[in-house]
Amino acid sequence: MEDCENVPTSTQDQENNISNITSTSNNVNDADEDKNIKEQQKSTQKKPNFICGVIEGFYGRPWTTEQRKDLFRKLKKWGMDSYVYAPKDDYKHRAFWRELYTVQEADHLSGLIAAATDQDITFYYALSPGLDMTYGSQKELQTLKRKLDQVSQFGCEAFPLLFEDIELSKSDKVVLQTFGNAQESVTNEIFTHLGNPRFLFSRAVPTVHDSEYLNTLGSKANHDIDIMWTGNKL
Repeated sequence: MEDCENVPTSTQDQENNISNITSTSNNVNDADEDKNIKEQQKSTQKKPNFICGVIEGFYGRPWTTEQRKDLFRKLKKWGMDSYVYAPKDDYKHRAFWRELYTVQEADHLSGLIAAATDQDITFYYALSPGLDMTYGSQKELQTLKRKLDQVSQFGCEAFPLLFEDIELSKSDKVVLQTFGNAQESVTNEIFTHLGNPRFLFSRAVPTVHDSEYLNTLGSKANHDIDIMWTGNKL
C-alpha cells in the first residue's frame, strides 16, 4: 500500500501546503536580502578606492590653522574625503625630516588631525626624506620609524612617503642598485611597521612607458599601498 501520510487529502490541505511553501520562500528571500544589506554595509566601511581631496604641498607661507580648519569644512561640504599635510615650509616635513616635533608643535598637529577627523576627513601626514636619506641604512630606517611613530601618537592614521629624484648614495647603489629597489624596500618596511595604515607612496617624475622603476614597484611593493604621481609638469 502507498504511504499516504504526506499526500494532501483535500483542497484545504493543498492550500495550506502552498501557503507554508510561500511563507518559507519569503523567509529565505528576507534572509538573503538581510545578508546582502550587511555585505553592502561592510563594503562601504572599507577603505575607499578613490581618494579625493587637497594636498598642501607648496613652497612659501603655509596656511594658518584657521584656514586649514575652514578647508576641512569645505572638503566635507564638497563631498571630498582627504587632506595631505606636506607644506615645504614645515622644515620637519622635508629638510629636517629626522627631527621630532616639540611639545608645542605636537599640540598644533594633534589639533589639526582632530579637526579633520571631526569633519570625516582623513588627515594624511606626509614625510619627504628623499633629499638625503640613505635607503640601505638601518639607522636611517629607525629614525624614519621613530618620526612617524611620534605622528601616529597625535592621532594620525594615514601616511604618504614622498621621495625625490636625487641620485642614490654610493652605498645604496652597491646594496640596492636601483631607485625602485631602494624605495620599495623602505616603503614596505615602514608600511608594515605602522600596522598597515592608509598609505601613499610618491616619486616626482617616473618614466611611464617601459619603466623598470614602475615594474619594480608593481611587482615588489605591497599591493595595499596606493601609488601617486605628481605628473610630468612639476
